[in-house]
Amino acid sequence: MIQPLNGNVRVNRFTDNRLILVLLLVVLLLLTVIVDDKFDRPKVVQFYDGLKTHIIKTYENDVDSFLRSQNISLAKSDILLNSLSEPLRDSMEIRLIKVSEEIVIEEEAVNCRQVMRLSETLPPPEAYELRPGKNGVKKNYYKLTYQNSVQKSRQLLGDVVSEKPVDRIILCGREAFRSSAESLDCRPMSFNVTVAADAGGRWTEELKTNGAMLGIAMVSSKFLQEGSIVELEGYGKFIVKNDEQKMSPAPENVAGSQASGGSNIRIILPREISKNFSARKRNVKLKLI
Repeated sequence: MIQPLNGNVRVNRFTDNRLILVLLLVVLLLLTVIVDDKFDRPKVVQFYDGLKTHIIKTYENDVDSFLRSQNISLAKSDILLNSLSEPLRDSMEIRLIKVSEEIVIEEEAVNCRQVMRLSETLPPPEAYELRPGKNGVKKNYYKLTYQNSVQKSRQLLGDVVSEKPVDRIILCGREAFRSSAESLDCRPMSFNVTVAADAGGRWTEELKTNGAMLGIAMVSSKFLQEGSIVELEGYGKFIVKNDEQKMSPAPENVAGSQASGGSNIRIILPREISKNFSARKRNVKLKLI
């Protein structure tokens, strides 16, 4: 038989238990955090890589991890305008300046000098070119620095003279010596040449040690200094010796004679070589080496 309930019976509700309510709220909070982490929205970043611009979606949290995710390695000279530890934000800009260096070599001409030598034996207005000048070459080494392929600096590291200039040598009379070398009408210097064999053996040892030099040229010190190296047209190269006793002036004002200053030059050769040349020859051009 069912007994009727009286007014003393109490029904417990779920919301009346505070402990259960608190636990339920904690669980819901944890679930919210987990779900929010799982479904985090990506950040949109503008990445300036040198001259290129990229719009990239990323879940990374800082600049360092972002660069690693893009396989970007920083060179020692590169410039990053952001800190590696800077947190990523939506619509953030990351700027990387690519720096490169290059060594270039540029050639520069080195002007030769013009050297004028006074000779009292030449007529005052006369001038003769003993040696034509030749400009040298200097190599300049520069370091060029580029930022995003745009040159930003140019630094001279040093220079090396690869070809030395050769001075232009002009032999002048007194009047020509006072003039400018550029304004002079310089002619090639020529001599009357006499070929002599080293009959007495005086120059035997020196002729052996001259190497590529063919022989010895006896020239007055008024024209060339001893030890100079000259080239005579049709004969070859010679080492100059000053032996005034062996030198005799050529007759001046002789028809057809154009020897500079009316001077002779005597070349000494080994006996077996001297036979291959004429004993005398006029107006032989001379060039100082």
